[in-house]
Amino acid sequence: MNQYTELLRYLRQRLEESEFINTITTGQDIDINRANIFPLANIEINNAVFTSNATIQFSVQIQCLDLRDINKEIVNDKFYENDNAVDNWNNTLSALNGVWVKAHRGFVNMDITASDSPSITKIELANENLLDGWELDFNVELPTNQISICEDYLAQETRELILQENNAKIEI
Repeated sequence: MNQYTELLRYLRQRLEESEFINTITTGQDIDINRANIFPLANIEINNAVFTSNATIQFSVQIQCLDLRDINKEIVNDKFYENDNAVDNWNNTLSALNGVWVKAHRGFVNMDITASDSPSITKIELANENLLDGWELDFNVELPTNQISICEDYLAQETRELILQENNAKIEI
């Protein structure tokens, strides 16, 4: 069963295709590595649920973040202020949109069902480096092909029939 690895690898590949994203990470410590080159994308697969349909559902979050650059010159424009926050939000949202569209289309070929309307949350001045961007949240469902309940059930049923034919009185 390697659905977690396959999903993580697939999402990383879609992020690598983005011309805007320079660094791709996974896990919760997004801003801890000083060698990161921004803009950065971070993949988190947080929760999983085994379903009765021989599938597994994952909760996925992808964050796309860029550094806030604060201009030291005094600017009297109260709308845009003295930084690149609007540019960061625009660029990171565009990057996530491109990644989502490509990933969602590719899920069909991989027998993955994904939520049709992912939620997107704005991130402002996060972590030590004052990062701005967006977080894309969605759920996916993948088949767990390696496990077959039917095969186990049939194998047990076959053993019982063989024992019955041989008039055996052994319980399995």
